[in-house]
Amino acid sequence: MGLFGSDSAHGDQLALEARIAALEAKVAGLTAEVARLAAFPLAVEALGTPPVGAPSAWQLEARRLHQAGEKIQAIKVVREATNWGLAEAKNYVERL
Repeated sequence: MGLFGSDSAHGDQLALEARIAALEAKVAGLTAEVARLAAFPLAVEALGTPPVGAPSAWQLEARRLHQAGEKIQAIKVVREATNWGLAEAKNYVERL
C-alpha cells in the first residue's frame, strides 16, 4: 500500500517515534555529562596553566621554595593546592 493510511505507514511512524525518543534520551544524557564535566576545568589543569589574578598563599609559597632551590617542595605545595598531576605541577614550578 501507499505511504498514507496503511498499517505499514503506522508501523513506520511508531518506529520513528521510538527512535526519536531514544535519541532524545541520549542527548539528555550527554547534556548532563557535559554539565558535570564543565564543573571541573580539566583542560586548564592538564595544561598546568596558572590561575589568573593576585597570587594566593600557595603560589607565593611555591615561588619562595623554588627560588630557594627547593623545587621538589615547591612541586608538592602546588600539587596539594591544585590537585594537579606531577607533570602539571612540575611545569608550573619550572615557569616560576
